[in-house]
Amino acid sequence: MLDHIYFVREVDRLDFPVDTTHYYTDPEFSTSHDNLAAQVICYDLLSKYYHKELNYLRKLNENIADEERPPAFNRIAWTASKTDLVELLYALHSLGAIRNGQVEISKMAEACTGIFDINLNNFYKTYAEIKNRGKDTTKFLDHLKISLQKRIELDEV
Repeated sequence: MLDHIYFVREVDRLDFPVDTTHYYTDPEFSTSHDNLAAQVICYDLLSKYYHKELNYLRKLNENIADEERPPAFNRIAWTASKTDLVELLYALHSLGAIRNGQVEISKMAEACTGIFDINLNNFYKTYAEIKNRGKDTTKFLDHLKISLQKRIELDEV
């Protein structure tokens, strides 16, 4: 739009302080305001980048990492107890069902925190409580198995 003002060789209609040392390097290629235009574009891009990063950090600070959480997970809530989820996590980890067991249980708990919008405060303590239950140590998993078997039976009818 204003190229006829900014990018015309040897015509200095605007009074901007411009570094003219580049004139000596290649006068056929450079114009008087190339450096200034590049700086304006650079600052504009840098400003947009900083704005995007600040928004990301604000969301991260609020534990709402929207860019990391797929939209399908936004409305999923864990409705069983936290203890049940910890029991399930340890069962999956023990089986090696996630990354062949090569993932830390803390990373799995962190993922569940994001997916199910639930805070698994001290899941190590919860696991110790599960181990001390006595004979019903896998209460949730047993209930899970029975529920699935009933559903399969109902679907066959």
